[in-house]
Amino acid sequence: KGLYVYCTKGLRTGDFTSIYNLYDFAVSYMAANNITPRNPALWDIVASTWRTWGQLPAFYNNLQVSRVSFFRRSDVTKWHEALTEVSPSRVLRHGWSDGTMRVFTMAMFAEEDWVLTKTHDGYRHGRAV
Repeated sequence: KGLYVYCTKGLRTGDFTSIYNLYDFAVSYMAANNITPRNPALWDIVASTWRTWGQLPAFYNNLQVSRVSFFRRSDVTKWHEALTEVSPSRVLRHGWSDGTMRVFTMAMFAEEDWVLTKTHDGYRHGRAV
């Protein structure tokens, strides 16, 4: 078995309109569930980007490789249910970005060396050149 639970091209930031209350919700969720980020370096990027720019990082999500067993863990599933299933559905109400939510998931539940960010040779998104 390999070590990685998630692989993506990397992080990006921007003026995303779909981040309304996401940072505050995540911080409140972590406090209520006694969660300490397992990836403190990634959490520091999230927090400092929010404090400095009022923006949140997102993973490029055109091509993602994920270990399903990681996403089926009860702590990860509970987090995703809080985002999508608990009324009011924050994803539907606020249109939160899946790339940004994935950053929060990796910061909260995945060790730093479980996440691989790299360019995927042979993959191109959009029109062929």
